[in-house]
Amino acid sequence: MTSTNLSLTQRRRAMTGLFSAVALAATGYIPAVSVAPLVAEDLMGSAHWSGLPGAVTVLGMALGAGLLTRAMEWRGRRFGLMLGFAVATLAILAGATAVETGAFGLFLATLFVFGGGYGSRHLARYAAGDLYSSRHRGTAISVIVWAGTIGSVGGPLLLEPSQGLALRLGLRGLVGPYLLAAVASALAFTLLRLLVPSLPSTVGPVSADSPSTASLPLPQKRQLLRPARVRFALVAMMFGQFVMVLIMSMTPIHIRHAGESLSVVGLVFSAHTLGMFALSPLTGWLSDRWGRVPVILTGETMVLASALLAAPAAGDDRVRLVISLFLLGLGWNFGFVAGSALLSESVSEDQRLRIQGLADTIVWTSAAAASLLAGVLLAVTGYRGLSLIGGVAILIPPMVYARLRVAMQGERSASLSEA
Repeated sequence: MTSTNLSLTQRRRAMTGLFSAVALAATGYIPAVSVAPLVAEDLMGSAHWSGLPGAVTVLGMALGAGLLTRAMEWRGRRFGLMLGFAVATLAILAGATAVETGAFGLFLATLFVFGGGYGSRHLARYAAGDLYSSRHRGTAISVIVWAGTIGSVGGPLLLEPSQGLALRLGLRGLVGPYLLAAVASALAFTLLRLLVPSLPSTVGPVSADSPSTASLPLPQKRQLLRPARVRFALVAMMFGQFVMVLIMSMTPIHIRHAGESLSVVGLVFSAHTLGMFALSPLTGWLSDRWGRVPVILTGETMVLASALLAAPAAGDDRVRLVISLFLLGLGWNFGFVAGSALLSESVSEDQRLRIQGLADTIVWTSAAAASLLAGVLLAVTGYRGLSLIGGVAILIPPMVYARLRVAMQGERSASLSEA
């Protein structure tokens, strides 16, 4: 039995649990990741390596995507998602300890493990998409992505309260967001356990010695990436993620160097994450009706506009930064939702789970590269140069589409004729 064979009641219950878990996880994650560059600067005494925490977090996501997918193949969707949130809870508690004791190496190690567990939040969108047919898959994915709206609004607003709570407990102020992330991850685990029925894997159970996605031989990985639509979806999501992380991760440093407070960081991040999640239902609707590719290309245009708008912005130019970071999030959303739907429907059902895990590994690896480069680029080129580099990078997916367009149209025609 596949996920699409579940009853209507089971699907609704699964969607409720997935939505709630993702919303809670985002509420904890967004404050934690937004202050990570500040923690790095405080502990290292320089902004040069302020992108390193973000890099190791998303590297953890890249590794975790393959491992959690393996767990899903073995024990089902729900088990893999729950495992991720359990790992994230324990890791970020250790991260809070590292911040309090000033142990930067331990801080990076815990963020790596936290990122691996937190990959559950992103893999949840595929679990939702597999509950429905291709006709409604974009909408289902968008509903789970939209759950991040709660985190995008509530998370940054909890920055100062969590900081104040930590101070009242006699801890460093920046410990607060990490305690918040631990509580949120634990609640996400609990809701998955209570609300989500067992979700079957689309590839069936696997034996202990069968290969995971991460360990597949190179020829088999190439076979998974053979369809042109898969390759374009991957390129679109990869560069959308790269540019988004590149600009977003250094904006808090840019703001603080202008003398602004943590509340301004929260304001700008609220606008950014609102763009990332709030309009997801519209994105999913457009993706299902207008088509995946037009939505992806529209999103890339938004990201380009955002980069050009952010480049000349001063750190205290709140209006320009709010608008540009909102556009950055919205453009990412268009590419992420439509790209995820295009990816899922471009392979057979028995290969879907593996390509989803491989795709997230590639996407989060690109995000890690962006985080690692961001601090160096900020130090060398400034915020203007960093933003312009992002603007150039987002031009790559349309160029790839121009090259693959004929092959993609042929694949789509073939799939429609088979249907």
